This record gives sequence, C-alpha cells and structure tokens, in this order.
Amino acid sequence: QFNILQSFYLEAEKSVKKINESIQLGILDGRNVVYLAKKEGNSPVRLVTDPGMRFPAHASAIGKIQLLQYSYEELIKLYPEKQLEKKTPYTIENIDDLWKQLEQAKLRGYICDRQEGAVGFFCVAAPIYNHENKIIAGVSFTMLENSWNSKREEACKEIVDLASRLSNRAGYLNL
Repeated sequence: QFNILQSFYLEAEKSVKKINESIQLGILDGRNVVYLAKKEGNSPVRLVTDPGMRFPAHASAIGKIQLLQYSYEELIKLYPEKQLEKKTPYTIENIDDLWKQLEQAKLRGYICDRQEGAVGFFCVAAPIYNHENKIIAGVSFTMLENSWNSKREEACKEIVDLASRLSNRAGYLNL
C-alpha cells in the first residue's frame, strides 16, 4: 500500500540534507495546486505553503509540472480565457507561453519557476507518477535568489531524483 505522505517525509529528508532548502508536495485540483506537505531546510525564510493551501497551478513550478498531463487542447479547456492571472510581474501571461514551458519540461523532466508565484523566490519541480504512468503529484524545491544562483543545477538534479524515488514507491516502472 502506497502512502504518499509517509513516502514524502521519508524521501524528502534525504533531499533536504543534500540541498538544504525547503521541499513541498502538492497535487493538482483543477487549475490549482493543493499543498499536502513540506519539509523545511535551514533557510531563514519560512514558506507559507502550508498543507491545505491552494495556489494557481500556472504560477508555480509544482503546479505547472502537473499540467504536463494535458494536451494543448485540454489545456485550452482548462484555461478558456487564454490569459493567465498574474501573481507577480514575472508570472507567465498566456496559454501559448505556458505550453512552450511544458514542452521543454517534458524533455528535461522538471520545470522552473523564477519569481512567478512570489517575488524573490525560485522553484524547481518534478512530477510523481503512479503504476499507471499517470502524474499523481509534484514535488518542488523553493529558495531565495542567492541560493538559486548557487544551487540551481544541483537542485534540479535532486528534485528529479526525489520524484523518481517517490514514483518508484508508487509503483511506477520507467520502461
């Protein structure tokens, strides 16, 4: 029996020790991500992404990575207005730019958010798959710009590794 929260806390601990930044777990609910859990690093800044909090998926790496499951046509149905709500001056503005980001993320296995959800914060997220090869959740590192500049490459690699470990626990077989 796969318990996503239990698995997250076990596996996220290892990743926090490596990168020393906060990690969130979230699921997609319509156009929003719902945060389920977080494991904090030693950053002096505390994240306000408490469990149960909702945030627009298009304005967060953890939300966008889960939008990978949609085709362009399905994305249009989800966002028929095609213009996206701006949370900061850096938030992606339209569905076509979002689609381009998602296409790149499919190739890389992760997606980044550079101050799109909150000014000064940078995130990288990767998808968690289940035994049916379906995205069931996402995980993300969140950090301040100075940390992002020094840890970006290592954080991207580690978030993909964390998502892979969680996917394997969920029964995903990457064939």
